[in-house]
Amino acid sequence: MIAHNTYLEIASGLGLLGLIPFLLILYRGFNMPGKLISDSNMGELAWGVRAAFLGMLTSLFFLSVPFKLDLWVMLALASIFGKSSNNDSK
Repeated sequence: MIAHNTYLEIASGLGLLGLIPFLLILYRGFNMPGKLISDSNMGELAWGVRAAFLGMLTSLFFLSVPFKLDLWVMLALASIFGKSSNNDSK
């Protein structure tokens, strides 16, 4: 069966043991670009990535696509921004 919602599909397919790590990965991915928002060089790009990620999170309420490539590309971009902010602070 298809749940017509990515979050519900993961919860029904993997249970809480799958849903909680999925939500934590999404939470972490949304917060990673936030470290660069105050940076003058990368701030606007970080806002753009964060806005695109928020759009992707919203679309997951209406689509049942837990393994869609776009989601994982957005997570990769967010982690790149997080790594870049960690390198800049050292």
